[in-house]
Amino acid sequence: MRFLSACIRKVNCAFASVLLPISLLTMVLQLSMPTFAFVINRTTLQRQHGRPTSTSFFSLVSETAQMESMANKLAWKLIDKINEAGQIGTKAPEAEQVDIAALADRLSDLQYESAIEIPTDATLTGTHELLYSMSPGGSSGAIGPFVGKVTQEFVDEVKFINAVQLGPFTIELHAVREVIDNVRIRVKFQETVIRIFGVEVTRKEAKGAGVWKQLFVGEVCRGNDRRLLRVMETPSLFVIQQPLSS
Repeated sequence: MRFLSACIRKVNCAFASVLLPISLLTMVLQLSMPTFAFVINRTTLQRQHGRPTSTSFFSLVSETAQMESMANKLAWKLIDKINEAGQIGTKAPEAEQVDIAALADRLSDLQYESAIEIPTDATLTGTHELLYSMSPGGSSGAIGPFVGKVTQEFVDEVKFINAVQLGPFTIELHAVREVIDNVRIRVKFQETVIRIFGVEVTRKEAKGAGVWKQLFVGEVCRGNDRRLLRVMETPSLFVIQQPLSS
């Protein structure tokens, strides 16, 4: 029995992976990215199945796999719907806004009801892209009649840069983030940088802060297409992705 218990503890630990994770100030950004990981919680296991025996543990693993499959299908429905609606949610037909919000809510409920947690203290890396925003401001990439490309680059575990690029112009908002709990992240803006053809032309102090709630975070896959998808409220709805290598 001691050997079996030791094996179960090792399996339990093996399933604990962490990969945690656009706000442009002065008319362009308002977004912070959470972190992601699929972690089977022992507390959840005990709550759903009583004492974490080997049978209950592997039963939970099976249920979690089913939840992930359901979440993957819902996530791609959301991505496809966003591709139809466009990046700027406020300009999409009301019916499409409602459909997208409903899919985001279903994804959030699914992740909340499962034994999957999203540790916000893991590290996000690389550059992430805005798919959809319901923000009425420039953080959606809307600059007059034009639509800019909105990205977020993670410098390290604390610092990140939100940016909107339109032609040769780039507006960056440099910020830092602080984990509040497994759902919320506090963001503080530090400075705004404007570049033309990649050359810095001005830099000034930025003020402001906010707290954002992550609704869903996870890796989704369809064929060879793998992405890290994040759905969050700032409080406006944002959907962000990072393409992952095959």
